[in-house]
Amino acid sequence: MEGKVAVVRAEAASGLVPGEVITAIGDQPVEACLAAAVKRACNSTDRGRLREACGRLLAGAPGTTVAVSVQGADEAVRRVTLKRERASSFGQEPNVSSRDLGQSIGYVRISGWGGAGLVEKFDRALEDFKSCRGLVIDVRGNGGGSDQLADLVNGRLTAKAVVSSIDLWRQAGTDQYKKTLGWVQPRGPWTFAGRVAVLIDEGCASACEHFVSGVEAMGRVLLVGLPTNGAGGGPTLVNLPDGTRVRISRALGLRANGVVFEGHGIPPHLYATPTLEDLRQGRDHALTLAQEWIISGKDLPARSQPLPW
Repeated sequence: MEGKVAVVRAEAASGLVPGEVITAIGDQPVEACLAAAVKRACNSTDRGRLREACGRLLAGAPGTTVAVSVQGADEAVRRVTLKRERASSFGQEPNVSSRDLGQSIGYVRISGWGGAGLVEKFDRALEDFKSCRGLVIDVRGNGGGSDQLADLVNGRLTAKAVVSSIDLWRQAGTDQYKKTLGWVQPRGPWTFAGRVAVLIDEGCASACEHFVSGVEAMGRVLLVGLPTNGAGGGPTLVNLPDGTRVRISRALGLRANGVVFEGHGIPPHLYATPTLEDLRQGRDHALTLAQEWIISGKDLPARSQPLPW
């Protein structure tokens, strides 16, 4: 964040505070630790690799400790010692959660395209917001799961069938590809008639990008945040003779409009890059932009920045 490794969220007992910047891990500058971690990250885009690498920086054997130097807004540096736990509920989310944002806007968070009763939970949340003028669906950090579940959720948002994504699957041992189409079919008992915004970022991958491509194809849903990960295609593990293990995508993923997202991601209509000050103040810029667009009644904007390639 802003070119620095930041604390996004932390348990109160850890002593860390959102918005603090990590400057060192153990006796190593954080830049050196990050550079080493990036080399082992398996992701399609630069921001995706950085996200994965940051997630590994404090990892280690359960029961051990790691010393972290952090710098606050006042630029003072302090040392915090963290204990690595064998198992923790920190960061775990239900697959679907919801809340009322006020101003006749509902909010549904989908953390992953899997887990028990996902579609039923979404339907119940949608029932609560049936009369709302707008709905925000937050899939940031959603790493994927089932394309079918994503299509079923999307089926409540459209009154006509749309292509959700296109895949070109390489046939093993050849240079031939087989094309498959994903479809969103309308799913009753009714279609949500209000305005819809979807929050995305580099944590959205695989089935989540299938979902994002589907809502984009509807032509009425606003995408807000940062480009998705660009990682779909059913990755497979290949063991090389020297013992090296390589993960390779078996498919080339395309958005419903025919533009390749594999290795590039799907861009938002409105870019919202989180800042250190946002973390410190507990602000969610992407969510604010989504709410403002719903209230405004304006048409979908053109993409606010060039495509990342």
